[in-house]
Amino acid sequence: SSQCFNTGALIAVKPSVEIACFNIKDAIEASIAGADRIEFCSSYQDGGLSPDPSDLYQLLQQVKIPVVVMLRIRKGSFEYTDEEHKEHIKKLQSYLTLGAKEFVYGSLTSSHTINIHQLKDLLGYIKPSQLTFHRAVDQSKPYNQNVKILSELGIKRLLSSGAKDQAVLGLPKLLKIHQLYGSTMEIMPGGGIRSGLWNQVFKNRPFRSYHSACWNSESQSMDYEELYRFINCVHA
Repeated sequence: SSQCFNTGALIAVKPSVEIACFNIKDAIEASIAGADRIEFCSSYQDGGLSPDPSDLYQLLQQVKIPVVVMLRIRKGSFEYTDEEHKEHIKKLQSYLTLGAKEFVYGSLTSSHTINIHQLKDLLGYIKPSQLTFHRAVDQSKPYNQNVKILSELGIKRLLSSGAKDQAVLGLPKLLKIHQLYGSTMEIMPGGGIRSGLWNQVFKNRPFRSYHSACWNSESQSMDYEELYRFINCVHA
């Protein structure tokens, strides 16, 4: 159903909406539609990669809402060599000079734990309050222990599907980590969240943010109708 009614009084503050955008046009549309925040990337088919600096610069001139910039130099594994890590640092420094203030990033070791060395190095350039750790965490083992590490490092926000392919399947884990760590780190469900699932699955949950790309896999583009429906559902 495209109609969304918030009948419960369980949430004191309406959750915020983060929309993943892969070009300037969609990002501006998301802002007009009422998104609270944009995750700005390139290359949807690769799961989101670092955006072109000139695109980022143009976007930052054109929207007033926060823009969270993807730090991910290539598709595939979230295990990065020292050289690749240096590339991430260079990207971060160039984005900072363009005026970017928030970033999304994730790095794992060969044993599927958070790469604390690389993460702490990155945090030499920005504060933990400027960082979202992305769904690399869903491939980490053991999941809860790695989430705890991120929470202890002061990471602002965790984008996660609860260690499943989609957030609707990972909801029990997401609720558990919110209960354990949500007071210090914002737990943001993401992964296949759509307006059609809102009423029966996500409405009146305790999360402060939700993430969606509002992507149409048939047209391989953002579905603007879904964009407006989703934002209206979360803000209802």
